[in-house]
Amino acid sequence: MTVSAPEIAPQETTPLSPPTDDVVISVRNIGKMYRIYDQPQDRLKHMLLWRFGRHYGREFWALRHVSFEVQRGETVGIIGRNGSGKSTLLQIIAGTLAPTEGDA
Repeated sequence: MTVSAPEIAPQETTPLSPPTDDVVISVRNIGKMYRIYDQPQDRLKHMLLWRFGRHYGREFWALRHVSFEVQRGETVGIIGRNGSGKSTLLQIIAGTLAPTEGDA
């Protein structure tokens, strides 16, 4: 007895709608910097003396040079390790956090 491969009938395909250039999320060169202070009083010193060139604390960049666009109909996933800036990026996109540099 011989078994032949099943025949696949051609199916009608519906044409896809033409791609649109509707950009729904645009992130350009986003960066977010936080200042980390070693002692609580350093925050006050920095606020009072930064105009005179005195800086207290150190810079910590949660995001730097992030750019992408999402067009209508696309799906995007943001993955990364703990502390990699996922929540910071989402807050900037949502508008609840202002970026230090760039446009969202």
